Amino acid sequence: MNVRYADRMKLAKASFIRESLKLASDKSIVSFAGGNPDADYFPGPELRRCCSQVLDGDWKDSLQYNISEGYPPLREQLLKKMAAMGVRGGLTNLIVTSGSQQGLDLAAKLLIDEGDEIVVESPSYMGAINAFQYYGPRFLEVKMDSGGMDMDDLERILKKHPGVKFIYTIPDFQNPTGLVMELPRRKRLVELAEQYGALVLEDSPYYDIRFTGAPLPPVKFFDNGDRVLYLGSMSKILCPGLRIGWIMGGAGLVEKLVYLKQAADLHTNELAQRTVAAYLQETDMSGRLKLLNRSYCERKEIMTGIIRDRFPGSVRFTDPQGGLFLWMELPDQYNAQRLFDLSLQKIKVIFVPGSTFYPYGGHDNTLRLSYSTVGPKETASGMNRLADLFREVIPDP
Repeated sequence: MNVRYADRMKLAKASFIRESLKLASDKSIVSFAGGNPDADYFPGPELRRCCSQVLDGDWKDSLQYNISEGYPPLREQLLKKMAAMGVRGGLTNLIVTSGSQQGLDLAAKLLIDEGDEIVVESPSYMGAINAFQYYGPRFLEVKMDSGGMDMDDLERILKKHPGVKFIYTIPDFQNPTGLVMELPRRKRLVELAEQYGALVLEDSPYYDIRFTGAPLPPVKFFDNGDRVLYLGSMSKILCPGLRIGWIMGGAGLVEKLVYLKQAADLHTNELAQRTVAAYLQETDMSGRLKLLNRSYCERKEIMTGIIRDRFPGSVRFTDPQGGLFLWMELPDQYNAQRLFDLSLQKIKVIFVPGSTFYPYGGHDNTLRLSYSTVGPKETASGMNRLADLFREVIPDP
């Protein structure tokens, strides 16, 4: 059958990470590839109880169509969470999305015309790159260093490209690098966006996954002119299967997003929204976040310790204070995709080659490792096997 697909389907390809999940189902493989939260920490019994309460109380409305903005009590809970982070607003400033991934797609649909220029960190979250690319933008990549997005490089780009539509950033434990944007840079980012007439998309699903140091205010905290759209998610701190995310921004922008949400899926799963609202109403999240962060920190320390002790000295890596990932750079002449193939074949350990995190590819000597889904013993086993392989392939200077 001859199907005349839309031209945008020429850009469609399988996500490397989504495909790697198929490999991870093989129990003989140690996967440092996926960014999934650890299912052992999902509050299954508590959510079951909350879901039962919702259905016992008002099952007809819980199973019915509802407003596109989202279940009001859930939005109130999310507004309280944002207020605790220093960002205040009302119900007209927040829309519930089917995960923050839908938020990225709705924001792209709202803002990008074909040929528009948008700024992304280099490297950046591949899910955002994939969401944006279907609308035909030109990506402008801004450098990063240990303090996050380089503001001098951003200003250089904005001066050279004054029509930039928006700047996309993951300021807290960035995916894929694990880096955190320094406090002065957060304020400067908003100032530059204001100066050059660009919006900011602040994607922050890892904000609460912090091991050390004090939390920083979101970029949105410095926004006095509805310049920043904040994207949040319950996927990493509660569970991803319920698909609860949100966007917070100016009332005018949120109103337009509601129109797009109506065309996309009418509203986010109503039963899931009410269940999460009930859970947040009766649960103090701080206790389980401490437990979750302690577990992730232990695995991260095992991973970074083995890299320091056993990997070739020419390998560079980040040591995150939170989040789910660390970033590794090999000497320029080495190709992470070839190492991935060799690692899968010889030692059954997988990771994500770094070129997938750049909109135009390249940077073949980089890779991402995730410590969120593999327990401590398996982390040590997999990293020691990787160390043996890397030392075999990459000479120690």
